[in-house]
Amino acid sequence: MVELLIEKFHDVRLMVSLLAAVATAATIYTLAYPFFVGETLAKRMRAVASERERLRLRERAARQQQSAEQDASEESGDAGGRDRS
Repeated sequence: MVELLIEKFHDVRLMVSLLAAVATAATIYTLAYPFFVGETLAKRMRAVASERERLRLRERAARQQQSAEQDASEESGDAGGRDRS
């Protein structure tokens, strides 16, 4: 039994056939793989859009807070100047 396997492994035709079969299977797998993988680009685009919106809201809130602080400091500075006159 073992001798038969050793003999088959030394058969050039069998080895070429096996290598051709493996190469064919690998080629088919390589070409067919993208069709079976889910579409990840749409998911990434949605994630980027939601992250962008979150950043936009955070920046807008920070600007509003900064603007409110500036307005408050200007009002307190103006009131101080009026009292002195």
